[in-house]
Amino acid sequence: MKLSTQRNTFEQALRENRLTRWIVAGQVLAMLVMAYGWASTDQRVVIVPPGLSTEVEISENSASQSLQIAWAQFLANNLGNITPRNADLVLDTIGSHLSPSVYRSVVDRLAEQIKVLKDEQLTIEFDPISSRWDNARRSVLITGEHRIRGLRGAERREVKTYEMRFVVSNYRVLLDHLDVHDGATPPPPQNAQG
Repeated sequence: MKLSTQRNTFEQALRENRLTRWIVAGQVLAMLVMAYGWASTDQRVVIVPPGLSTEVEISENSASQSLQIAWAQFLANNLGNITPRNADLVLDTIGSHLSPSVYRSVVDRLAEQIKVLKDEQLTIEFDPISSRWDNARRSVLITGEHRIRGLRGAERREVKTYEMRFVVSNYRVLLDHLDVHDGATPPPPQNAQG
């Protein structure tokens, strides 16, 4: 065995070892960059729920207009179809879909109306006619026939429009604004310019 061959082999092994260290360091750096990119990416989820005919998108902080319309239809049906028997369930259901900024005012107002409804044994029904996205308001408008029926069968009919605006927080769609207008066409938005 020649000493020079052994020495060359040893030196070559040291060079390869140094090169391997740099390659491993580069791979660790690349993995850290990929992990940071993956963790900071806003993931979008595309779903087609059973009640919808189109795709809807939701991300951590936003939702497509079609998803907001679907939520508005769900909430309008809950708010507009109340009997003394289901009133408490409606209050709980609506409360779980409210943003913190409007929770107290909406729940208090709804609780007042439910108390009157129970005291007078009224039934409220709402049949949606149309639902649409309003760009000027950045809201969903649900219009329909609103009926209030008392114990003696007396009934009052009128057209109402629910105006709802939503926020998305951690993939949850939350009602952030609720207004009920008389008639099919709500008044122009207060902040409209023109």
